[in-house]
Amino acid sequence: MDTLNIPRPEIMPEFPSRMKQHVARIWHPAYDHKFALCVFPCCEPIQSNNTAEGRSYGVHLGLVLDACQITANNKSGFLSTTPNRKDAVSMQSLDIILTREEYYYFTGRQGNISLGGLLLTGLDEEFQGERYPVVPNFEEWVFPHGNLPKSWSIFVSFA
Repeated sequence: MDTLNIPRPEIMPEFPSRMKQHVARIWHPAYDHKFALCVFPCCEPIQSNNTAEGRSYGVHLGLVLDACQITANNKSGFLSTTPNRKDAVSMQSLDIILTREEYYYFTGRQGNISLGGLLLTGLDEEFQGERYPVVPNFEEWVFPHGNLPKSWSIFVSFA
């Protein structure tokens, strides 16, 4: 099978000026800040005047968790505002906007999560420690057939 040799971008693509310097970096808690697990442009408007660090744009928590779970080889987890898992971000709803510049992704259990009346429990405990394996690129990620994350299977009707 032939594969395309697509050059990797050396710099982040250009974003509108209002978002240019606003990104959220997600770090692996066990390693230094040499490489971020994921970097997201903050392009979701924040509705509140009480924004962290005076920012008016952020990134969607559900999107960040999905990307981190893929990067962590399908291991469920949660975000923390520091390298300490005790500083976990509240996940009462996956539909919130993250406003900080840095977060840390931990695999394993933070606790039970309530999402629109659906209680999500039983996060994978295999890699609860800080050192969990990372998928180096999307090509090597294995789709979780038969084991989709619960948040991926929630049906939303727009009717």
